[in-house]
Amino acid sequence: MSKQTKLVKEGWINVICKVCNMRTVRVPESTLRVTCPYCVQERVGMPETPGYVSTGRPRGWHFKKYFEFEDKVYSRGKEVKDPEKIKKLKKQFKQR
Repeated sequence: MSKQTKLVKEGWINVICKVCNMRTVRVPESTLRVTCPYCVQERVGMPETPGYVSTGRPRGWHFKKYFEFEDKVYSRGKEVKDPEKIKKLKKQFKQR
C-alpha cells in the first residue's frame, strides 16, 4: 500500500485523503480513494445564505389578530379587505 494506509474495523476502513494526505475518513471497505470534507469545502467554497430581509413591519406582526400598517388592516398575517370584518376587528380591540 502506498500513501493510503487502511485499518479494517467492522467492515469499515480509514482512508487518508487523496488531496491533503493528512486527514483520515471512515468509509466502507469497497472505497479506494477519498477526499476529506475540508478539501471539498475548499474547492466548492462557502454556500451563499440570504440574510434577514426586513418588511418594514415590527417582529411578530403576523401572529397578531389585529394589526394596522400603512392604512391596511391585517389579521394573523393576511390582509383583510372586507369592511364588515375590519369594523368587527376594530370593535374587539377597542374594548381591551
